[in-house]
Amino acid sequence: MAGYLPVLDEAARQESLGPLHVSFTEFFDRFYLVAGSTAKAPYLLPVNDRGEVQHGYQNPNVAGSYAPSSLRPTHPLHSLCAVEPASSGVTFTLVANHGEIALQLLKTQPLLGASLAAYLYRDFAFTPGSSRQDLYQALKAQFGFAFKDGVTPFEAVFLDNTNDLGTEIFETLGAVS
Repeated sequence: MAGYLPVLDEAARQESLGPLHVSFTEFFDRFYLVAGSTAKAPYLLPVNDRGEVQHGYQNPNVAGSYAPSSLRPTHPLHSLCAVEPASSGVTFTLVANHGEIALQLLKTQPLLGASLAAYLYRDFAFTPGSSRQDLYQALKAQFGFAFKDGVTPFEAVFLDNTNDLGTEIFETLGAVS
């Protein structure tokens, strides 16, 4: 699932299921890079590529990890996307039933969407007065495009668990001078 999110993000950016040129490194730098990590393992993944919740670190060679030569035939991304070498680099095309397949990979237990959003957006500012529901809505806005015409809705793969989050989910920042 750690690699699925960058594909969903690029699908939303392009408003297309593919073929997509996905910058895994850019996504990992923006959402998975954590302060205090080591140069050998700078990324803390909230879920692994099999959808298991584990806080595992990943090496810095993200582009290499998702290159066609590195993605073994059994890698879950192959069931979610067609991975094709192209003259301009590798492309990923989400299969029509990717949501259903993602749910199968998750063993029919959806990811906790608001909790995932809290992790992904931990270094992002929200407007004053934002609520914990805004976290889940931001996740849906960023990753939901690829589910619009699919059989499996976004909510089936990314469960809205906003009620599980504490009421003081946001930290108030002081005025910037």
